[in-house]
Amino acid sequence: MRILITSDNHLGYKESDPVLLDDSYETFEEILKVAQREKVDLILQGGDLFHDNRPSRNCLNRAIGLLRSYCVGSERSRLRSNRTLNSHDQNITISIPVVAIHGNHDDPSGINMVSPLDILQSSGLVNYIGKYSLMERIDVFPLLLEKEYRVAIYGLGHIKDRRLYRMFCEGKVVFHKPEDYDSWYNILVLHQNRVPREKEHLSLDFIDDFFDLVIYGHEHESRVTKEERLILQPGSTVRTSLCEGERHDKYVYILRIEEKCILEHVKLRSVRPLVLGVLRIEGKCNAEEIVAGKIKEMIEEGKKKETLFCKETTTVNVDTKKFKCERDTSNKTLPSSFYM
Repeated sequence: MRILITSDNHLGYKESDPVLLDDSYETFEEILKVAQREKVDLILQGGDLFHDNRPSRNCLNRAIGLLRSYCVGSERSRLRSNRTLNSHDQNITISIPVVAIHGNHDDPSGINMVSPLDILQSSGLVNYIGKYSLMERIDVFPLLLEKEYRVAIYGLGHIKDRRLYRMFCEGKVVFHKPEDYDSWYNILVLHQNRVPREKEHLSLDFIDDFFDLVIYGHEHESRVTKEERLILQPGSTVRTSLCEGERHDKYVYILRIEEKCILEHVKLRSVRPLVLGVLRIEGKCNAEEIVAGKIKEMIEEGKKKETLFCKETTTVNVDTKKFKCERDTSNKTLPSSFYM
């Protein structure tokens, strides 16, 4: 099974800017092209697909157009699931299902608490998970997927960090596991602060250790760490601020669950490069000439970054035999207790 992982695409960012207006859309299209080229079974999106929870008509139109162009095809996805996915809809042929949670930018609001992701789900283009209306207790049920291997995805859309911190402390966030949970590759995708900020972040200490992969949306710098489990911070795909965390290269990730779990990170070519520098000028000198020279040097550095493209792999030491699906011709459904 192949899963493309992305987050913080911020569609619609600076769309009224005459220079930056197309950046978020062009990079999102590149991501969808990578998904097609790599023949992925699923796109998993970690929140902030949109930059605003009330995207403009132009933004919604472009998002829908891109998803229809690259996720609708002639061959239907063969993923089996415990829930009805858009790929099961007989009125539209979904070749690459998209599973997404909301972030802090595209969270539910207004009458009936609607997110832009609700609109995409109603249009049959996205499978929206991780939305919870009751804040007294959060019961997280997995989306169970089967193909050659078995994957369980637990979604938790953005919740105010302090509130979520308190709920974890009080034991009010419950992950409901299938009885044979250790025979599934368990993924948690959420959209919260990862960097410690007193009670304004979600510590790994709160997260159950049965998860094989934890995906943190929200933080914009791409990072991968292997501790007791694999921790993935996909980062953003468009630069939304001029800061140190945004200067690094942008990636999408492909998780291959095969005989070994392999995580590939694909560098995005369409992202506008950002070069930051520090210039100290002391004493009497031609400051204007020095600054101009430094700017020229940084522009040349930025031009070199534009042409970068590579794919690197990280092998994850996980025994995937236990996730493997035996061929079953009985057309049985997955456990009814996990229908939502």
